Amino acid sequence: MKSITTAEAAAIIGASPAYVREAMRKKEINIGSCVKLKEGNKNWAFNISPPLLAGYSGKDIEKELKILRGDSHYLTKKELIKCLRSIIDFLSLSNEGVREYAGEVDKGAEYAVKAGKTQTDISELIKELESKELVD
Repeated sequence: MKSITTAEAAAIIGASPAYVREAMRKKEINIGSCVKLKEGNKNWAFNISPPLLAGYSGKDIEKELKILRGDSHYLTKKELIKCLRSIIDFLSLSNEGVREYAGEVDKGAEYAVKAGKTQTDISELIKELESKELVD
């Protein structure tokens, strides 16, 4: 695993990177180690431990890093429901609107016939998602 930056650790615990650096220097939080690079120098090196950060934050660090680094396709519940509602809005277009959107009368008409059932299925999925305990 690539090393964890103070900015990433800060995002995971809901703090600023400056807080993480200062708290680590003062040993107020135990999420890794830090050392001053040279006497008289202001530069410090930080080594953030995934297990210690997980213990401190109570979060799955690998998953959090995937999300922060864009290595993941996770959506929050709120984002997913927003996407599904956009699909329902599309499916609610009149037959004429669907034909225009599809660009071809035959494909548009065929799509419009299937839209009613799909719209109902998606509405049911939204209700199910709203009742689940997922990340908001």
